[in-house]
Amino acid sequence: MRFLLLLSILSSGIFYFFGSGEKERVTILASIAQAPRFTRASVDGVTRTLGRHESYQVRYKYEVDGVGYHTSTSSTDESGAREYLSAPVTEVAYDARDPSVAMLRQYYERRDPQETMGRALFVAGVLSLGMALPASLAVAWPLGWLRRRKTG
Repeated sequence: MRFLLLLSILSSGIFYFFGSGEKERVTILASIAQAPRFTRASVDGVTRTLGRHESYQVRYKYEVDGVGYHTSTSSTDESGAREYLSAPVTEVAYDARDPSVAMLRQYYERRDPQETMGRALFVAGVLSLGMALPASLAVAWPLGWLRRRKTG
Protein backbone atom coordinates (compact mmCIF):
# COMPACT_ATOMS: atom_id res chain seq x y z
CA MET A 1 0.00 0.00 0.00
CA ARG A 2 2.84 2.38 0.85
CA PHE A 3 4.46 1.57 -2.49
CA LEU A 4 1.32 2.55 -4.41
CA LEU A 5 1.03 5.77 -2.44
CA LEU A 6 4.67 6.63 -3.19
CA LEU A 7 4.19 5.74 -6.87
CA SER A 8 1.11 7.93 -7.16
CA ILE A 9 2.77 10.89 -5.44
CA LEU A 10 5.89 10.69 -7.60
CA SER A 11 3.99 10.18 -10.84
CA SER A 12 1.64 13.06 -10.01
CA GLY A 13 4.56 15.41 -9.41
CA ILE A 14 6.33 14.34 -12.58
CA PHE A 15 3.07 14.58 -14.55
CA TYR A 16 2.54 18.13 -13.29
CA PHE A 17 6.08 19.05 -14.36
CA PHE A 18 5.76 17.60 -17.88
CA GLY A 19 2.01 18.00 -18.35
CA SER A 20 1.88 21.71 -17.63
CA GLY A 21 4.53 22.42 -20.26
CA GLU A 22 2.79 20.20 -22.80
CA LYS A 23 -0.58 21.81 -22.07
CA GLU A 24 0.86 25.28 -22.61
CA ARG A 25 2.64 24.24 -25.83
CA VAL A 26 -0.48 22.63 -27.35
CA THR A 27 -2.64 25.61 -26.34
CA ILE A 28 -0.25 28.07 -28.01
CA LEU A 29 -0.02 25.94 -31.17
CA ALA A 30 -3.81 25.66 -31.41
CA SER A 31 -4.26 29.40 -30.92
CA ILE A 32 -1.71 30.30 -33.59
CA ALA A 33 -3.14 27.72 -36.02
CA GLN A 34 -6.53 29.46 -35.98
CA ALA A 35 -5.11 32.73 -37.38
CA PRO A 36 -1.39 32.37 -38.15
CA ARG A 37 0.76 35.31 -39.12
CA PHE A 38 4.54 35.57 -39.40
CA THR A 39 6.99 38.37 -38.81
CA ARG A 40 10.71 38.89 -38.41
CA ALA A 41 12.22 38.88 -34.96
CA SER A 42 15.54 40.06 -33.55
CA VAL A 43 17.57 38.74 -30.66
CA ASP A 44 16.72 40.43 -27.38
CA GLY A 45 19.15 38.55 -25.15
CA VAL A 46 20.19 35.18 -23.79
CA THR A 47 19.24 33.75 -20.41
CA ARG A 48 21.70 31.31 -18.86
CA THR A 49 20.40 28.92 -16.23
CA LEU A 50 22.67 26.97 -13.92
CA GLY A 51 21.43 23.78 -12.33
CA ARG A 52 22.36 20.17 -12.83
CA HIS A 53 23.10 21.18 -16.40
CA GLU A 54 23.83 24.58 -17.82
CA SER A 55 21.09 25.65 -20.23
CA TYR A 56 20.25 28.68 -22.32
CA GLN A 57 17.15 30.38 -23.68
CA VAL A 58 17.41 32.90 -26.49
CA ARG A 59 14.88 35.72 -26.19
CA TYR A 60 13.48 37.45 -29.27
CA LYS A 61 11.54 40.66 -29.78
CA TYR A 62 9.14 41.32 -32.62
CA GLU A 63 6.71 44.04 -33.57
CA VAL A 64 3.11 43.87 -34.79
CA ASP A 65 1.27 47.08 -35.72
CA GLY A 66 3.82 49.19 -33.85
CA VAL A 67 3.54 47.21 -30.60
CA GLY A 68 6.54 45.24 -29.30
CA TYR A 69 6.29 41.65 -28.05
CA HIS A 70 8.68 38.96 -26.82
CA THR A 71 9.08 35.21 -27.15
CA SER A 72 11.91 32.78 -26.46
CA THR A 73 13.34 29.44 -27.47
CA SER A 74 12.99 26.32 -25.40
CA SER A 75 15.94 25.50 -23.14
CA THR A 76 19.00 24.35 -25.03
CA ASP A 77 22.70 23.78 -24.53
CA GLU A 78 25.44 26.24 -25.48
CA SER A 79 25.82 24.95 -29.05
CA GLY A 80 22.05 25.16 -29.57
CA ALA A 81 22.04 28.76 -28.35
CA ARG A 82 24.89 29.59 -30.74
CA GLU A 83 22.90 28.04 -33.58
CA TYR A 84 19.88 30.24 -32.78
CA LEU A 85 22.11 33.32 -32.54
CA SER A 86 23.85 32.62 -35.84
CA ALA A 87 20.63 32.26 -37.86
CA PRO A 88 20.61 35.00 -40.52
CA VAL A 89 16.84 35.53 -40.29
CA THR A 90 14.51 34.52 -37.49
CA GLU A 91 10.75 34.65 -37.79
CA VAL A 92 8.00 34.12 -35.25
CA ALA A 93 4.55 32.69 -35.84
CA TYR A 94 1.88 34.54 -33.88
CA ASP A 95 -1.88 34.56 -33.46
CA ALA A 96 -3.30 37.43 -35.53
CA ARG A 97 -6.07 37.88 -32.94
CA ASP A 98 -3.58 38.10 -30.04
CA PRO A 99 -0.01 38.85 -31.19
CA SER A 100 1.39 38.16 -27.71
CA VAL A 101 0.76 34.43 -28.35
CA ALA A 102 3.79 33.42 -30.38
CA MET A 103 6.63 30.98 -30.92
CA LEU A 104 9.49 30.64 -33.34
CA ARG A 105 8.28 29.82 -36.83
CA GLN A 106 10.47 26.71 -36.98
CA TYR A 107 8.70 25.29 -33.89
CA TYR A 108 5.32 26.08 -35.40
CA GLU A 109 6.15 24.47 -38.74
CA ARG A 110 7.36 21.26 -37.06
CA ARG A 111 4.08 20.75 -35.21
CA ASP A 112 1.92 17.70 -35.73
CA PRO A 113 -1.44 19.03 -36.98
CA GLN A 114 -3.14 15.89 -35.62
CA GLU A 115 -1.91 16.47 -32.07
CA THR A 116 -4.62 17.02 -29.49
CA MET A 117 -4.51 18.04 -25.85
CA GLY A 118 -5.63 14.55 -24.84
CA ARG A 119 -2.81 12.87 -26.75
CA ALA A 120 -0.19 15.25 -25.35
CA LEU A 121 -1.37 14.69 -21.78
CA PHE A 122 -1.59 10.92 -22.33
CA VAL A 123 2.06 10.87 -23.43
CA ALA A 124 3.00 13.00 -20.40
CA GLY A 125 1.13 10.53 -18.16
CA VAL A 126 2.88 7.51 -19.63
CA LEU A 127 6.25 9.23 -19.27
CA SER A 128 5.53 10.19 -15.68
CA LEU A 129 4.60 6.61 -14.75
CA GLY A 130 7.66 5.32 -16.59
CA MET A 131 9.90 7.63 -14.59
CA ALA A 132 8.12 7.22 -11.25
CA LEU A 133 8.08 3.41 -11.26
CA PRO A 134 11.86 2.83 -11.08
CA ALA A 135 12.23 5.64 -8.56
CA SER A 136 9.49 4.14 -6.38
CA LEU A 137 11.05 0.69 -6.64
CA ALA A 138 14.45 2.11 -5.68
CA VAL A 139 12.93 3.55 -2.49
CA ALA A 140 10.47 0.78 -1.61
CA TRP A 141 12.70 -2.28 -2.07
CA PRO A 142 15.43 -1.33 0.44
CA LEU A 143 12.76 -0.34 2.96
CA GLY A 144 11.17 -3.77 2.64
CA TRP A 145 7.80 -2.50 1.46
CA LEU A 146 7.62 -5.06 -1.34
CA ARG A 147 8.74 -8.17 0.51
CA ARG A 148 6.24 -10.66 1.86
CA ARG A 149 6.20 -11.08 5.55
CA LYS A 150 6.71 -14.62 6.77
CA THR A 151 3.81 -15.99 8.74
CA GLY A 152 3.94 -18.96 10.84
